[in-house]
Amino acid sequence: MAASVKAIRLALKDKVNNVPGLRGSDVVVSTEPPVGVVRVESLEYDSSFQGGSHDPVFVVLVLVNPVVDRAAQNKLDDFMDPESATSVKAAIEADQTLNGTVDFAVVRRVRNSGLVNYFGVDYLGAEFVVETGIQ
Repeated sequence: MAASVKAIRLALKDKVNNVPGLRGSDVVVSTEPPVGVVRVESLEYDSSFQGGSHDPVFVVLVLVNPVVDRAAQNKLDDFMDPESATSVKAAIEADQTLNGTVDFAVVRRVRNSGLVNYFGVDYLGAEFVVETGIQ
């Protein structure tokens, strides 16, 4: 399996689009929330001893609302809850091959939950770290 980084990013965007009430974006641009912006965080090349195995790590930056209130916090909590109907983790891991673009994809953690400055605007949001592997 030798999918491009672009193909994986697009597949992740499609998975984010499956979350009710959340729109996926595969480009880092100014956009209206609630949105999950997919970006590459790192790419480890030749992670196996024989080479040829690569481990891209992506971040889905979920931006809920520029107004921080109880409703926005509840929405973010639901996006972070692995068992909720609007779980980002569950939507991504429903098909851990991301439509055949990777050997595995798993949401390992959520970080930086709270106020996130994006294009000069503060939003309530969080980063979902997605580890993938391709051969």
